[in-house]
Amino acid sequence: MAENSKKNRCWSCKSLDVISWGKQNGKRRFKCKNCDIYFTSENKSVSLKNKEIWFKKWIIGKQTYEQISAESGYSVSTCLAKLQSSVTARTSRFICLLTALIFPMKYAW
Repeated sequence: MAENSKKNRCWSCKSLDVISWGKQNGKRRFKCKNCDIYFTSENKSVSLKNKEIWFKKWIIGKQTYEQISAESGYSVSTCLAKLQSSVTARTSRFICLLTALIFPMKYAW
């Protein structure tokens, strides 16, 4: 895989060691060399898992946008946008949970 291309992550074992494996229904297919799982590039769970992993590396591992950009194959500005959307989603979930805890009867399902 080229250095600047986006790296696909295996949804099963989280490995970046994947190879292109043809097409299926017009979508690129990949095979994980680590666990032999096949998946398509349109797999939403892989995209969400990548965001979660990069978010943790950014917050917990204190990696810079440049380091995450080099690992992911995305530009620094794209990494920044993806991480900011992750922060926004996590913040809104936190506010909803906090509201439910503070006002349990008012917002009961």
